[in-house]
Amino acid sequence: MNLLNGLLVSLGSLVLIAAGILMVLIASEAVSPTVIPGGAFDAELIDIAIATGSGLWAYVGAAIVLIAVGTLVLVLEFLHAARAAAPGMVLLRSEEEGVVRISLDSVRQLVEQTCQSNRQVRRTVCGVQMTEEGLQIQLSVGLQLGAEVPSESSAIQQEVKDVVERLIGLPVADISIRAHYVKGREQSVLVR
Repeated sequence: MNLLNGLLVSLGSLVLIAAGILMVLIASEAVSPTVIPGGAFDAELIDIAIATGSGLWAYVGAAIVLIAVGTLVLVLEFLHAARAAAPGMVLLRSEEEGVVRISLDSVRQLVEQTCQSNRQVRRTVCGVQMTEEGLQIQLSVGLQLGAEVPSESSAIQQEVKDVVERLIGLPVADISIRAHYVKGREQSVLVR
């Protein structure tokens, strides 16, 4: 539906621009007022052709307004289309009331913040991609020296999956973790 609306708006804008240009060409006597086949607007175009003085300037002003409005609407439609297809944005919902998108950068920030809530995590770097299956999240996690990597990695994966799916509403297809130890201030390692 959005594509059809965009096409109709673009077509309407082009018609406005063409009408404005045609009015200017007829007013400047560069084109005959009978240029449109079928004579649909012959009477109106002849009025433009025979106008003089302030009447002529009124038609030229109206033509300029048509061209300006058509150009403005066309530019706004292209900006809207570019924003709708902006890279790094994920569609969450499209309904009659409107469209809801979220940036992948926002998802990345949420994932990094979620990881930081784990007491064993010292640093997190995250990458997020959208695939047909859902979000693919790649994490590089710096753990406190001595943390149990398998159990902490599983806990991080589950927590990130739960938070992202609950707060954003998108399925998480995969969470890959590259874990490494980060040595803090002179700390001793507690081995159980």
